Amino acid sequence: MNYRIKVSVIILTYKREDELAECIESILGQDYSPIEVTIIDNGDSEKTRKLIENRFSDPRINYFPMDENRGVAGGRNEGVKRSNGEIMVFIDDDALFRGPDAITQIMRRFADSSDLGVISFKSLDYESGDPVWQEIPLRDKSLNLDEEQETSYYLGGACAIRKEVFDRVGLYSDKFVYAFEELDLSFRIVEDGYRIIYFPTVAILHKNPPERGDKSLGYWEKMLENRIRASVRNLPWRYVFFSGLIWSGYILLRTKGRLDVLARSYGNLIRDRKVLLKERNPISFETITKLKNIQGRVLY
Repeated sequence: MNYRIKVSVIILTYKREDELAECIESILGQDYSPIEVTIIDNGDSEKTRKLIENRFSDPRINYFPMDENRGVAGGRNEGVKRSNGEIMVFIDDDALFRGPDAITQIMRRFADSSDLGVISFKSLDYESGDPVWQEIPLRDKSLNLDEEQETSYYLGGACAIRKEVFDRVGLYSDKFVYAFEELDLSFRIVEDGYRIIYFPTVAILHKNPPERGDKSLGYWEKMLENRIRASVRNLPWRYVFFSGLIWSGYILLRTKGRLDVLARSYGNLIRDRKVLLKERNPISFETITKLKNIQGRVLY
């Protein structure tokens, strides 16, 4: 299939050569053309470099080792800057497309709606095939996960975004490093009039989903800090206040009362307060109303 619209598939990788190889194979096996693959190596790994040189000497593949770890947000920004497609498809290095028609389905869906800015895919566990709940962008998990839904946010490692969206609303904020960088951008995307949908027709198989394993205290610290950061940057103050209370309670529950986690999160925000307040640009109440109507993540 050839719509004559170039698609860039962007992979952010960090020392996962075996998983990356399977991911690349699932992309090169897609039935859509023209396509390019942009690999951002956040680890500048010699093994990754050799993998690309020896196994994937394909002109469609562009490999960019970073001189430092740019984080999730910074790494994906590099992918956007170094890609030429009109549609940017993002997939984690430890994931692969379930079928060879994934990008064809993505392009057909974008062709149907000019106001569609982001498509979020269905995420399935690589081993069991079960939905990865933390990567399904629907707050109400009782909904039919096999039906398309308009949503208020997306997951960065399993999505497709029009290049024009980045041109209009900007890239990810590097301040997030990881966690809630997608939510921060989602607020701006919806404010600018684009729609975000959950599109289960396209599914990925994720080998190391976030549901597995225990989370470190540093993980919960960053979760709280970035959720409040996203609120301060994008929401009216009353939503910032109540969201902060809800998330502080949630993090205390998950860390079994570790007040030091809260102290470090708020300390980082206080340290960055001048820059954070300068970045503040609250979305309109019309957008708030829309987000509420589609069960958006305004408070939680």
